[in-house]
Amino acid sequence: MKLSTIITPRSENVSLLRSRLLILFSLLCLLQIGCQSEPELPADGNHGEWITLTDQQMIKGPHNDGDSLMVQIDEEPVVFRLYYVDTVETSNQAAERRAAQVEAMGIESEKEARGMALAYAAKQATAAWLREPFDIITRWERVDPNSDNPSYRAFVKTSQGDLGELLVAEGLAKVKGGPARVAHPDGRTIETQLHAYRQLEIQARDHRKGYWANSSSIERPAGADSWAATDLTGIKRQVGNQIQVGGRINRIGQTSGGGITFLNFAGVDRGGFVVIVRKRNMDELQQSIDGFPESLEDKNVLVSGKIDLYRGTPQIVLRDPEQLSFLP
Repeated sequence: MKLSTIITPRSENVSLLRSRLLILFSLLCLLQIGCQSEPELPADGNHGEWITLTDQQMIKGPHNDGDSLMVQIDEEPVVFRLYYVDTVETSNQAAERRAAQVEAMGIESEKEARGMALAYAAKQATAAWLREPFDIITRWERVDPNSDNPSYRAFVKTSQGDLGELLVAEGLAKVKGGPARVAHPDGRTIETQLHAYRQLEIQARDHRKGYWANSSSIERPAGADSWAATDLTGIKRQVGNQIQVGGRINRIGQTSGGGITFLNFAGVDRGGFVVIVRKRNMDELQQSIDGFPESLEDKNVLVSGKIDLYRGTPQIVLRDPEQLSFLP
């Protein structure tokens, strides 16, 4: 196993692997190759610099799926998890999470067989792309430092390109924000990298690839002049305009004081499109729409109004019953 292009990692001695790497750097320093001493890091361990582990090969392991892979480094198995993308879980112990993932993709959550098919399609695609040696680019950032999850976050560069981008382009992964607080290793900002992923997701959606082939949340619900609630990029381009947005309402929430009610849509991540109802408009809506707002849950609706941004989240304020209509 070849380890190269190492840019002085700054990380705590959190595992035997890290210990061995530190020993390696110490030996290089003794050989006067120019290593710097290893300063201590803050306890969160998220401040290391990027390193590249070249010519890696995936080994068999229970964590291997679409977005996670196990490799062997210095005779130790190590699990890496892709930045910014999420594939459906394959584990039988992850049925609840798999149902949530499938629902977020706009597919009926009770379709367990369909969810498993998507999970294994992503797993098989990743295995195929990783048949040849690949590079892992990481900062040794734990996926969840507060749990026993053994995975480190990473980008994986295959002979055909970035693994995350390949998965998203084929409709086998959903774009998901991540906790990294530094630029991509090639110098791009996080926002630029996420934009690249989202553009690939839009193309996969438009061509009905992968899970988009069965998604109910990508069609323009009322023709060319409407947007699906899941189309974050398209909706954000309409800020300040009067538009129609449609989708299935899957959750209704309120602020602690009840001043604002939120209508959330299936397939929309946190920070995505939302409809809000202010308390002063609630009476009129309740008089016109039976059981409002609870009666809207699990209904396909079309909401008309001006798109505003609140802390980066696009929203429509629902004031008048005529702004709301029901879809088949």
